[in-house]
Amino acid sequence: MLNPFGNKARLIRTVEELCILNDKGWGIAPNDPEALDRSRNKALAKITSLIKAVGELELPSDFLLAVKTGEIREELEGVYLNQLNVHFKRRKING
Repeated sequence: MLNPFGNKARLIRTVEELCILNDKGWGIAPNDPEALDRSRNKALAKITSLIKAVGELELPSDFLLAVKTGEIREELEGVYLNQLNVHFKRRKING
């Protein structure tokens, strides 16, 4: 089980928050694409920082590539969230 206050758990939560933002746009005015872009950039910066804290060798290569290419910024189906959860054996999510 992950330490709920550790960097791995924080990384999972941040990726989950980004998925929710992309899927629902929570907290962003629907007519403000600049605010959405700022929120995505902020989440990506936080994810990048957490990757450094966790260590790249501890993370799946597909996830790292999605972060480096920026693909994760607009991903809304939870692909990378599921990948992290399975990788850390936190819980298995079907879908």
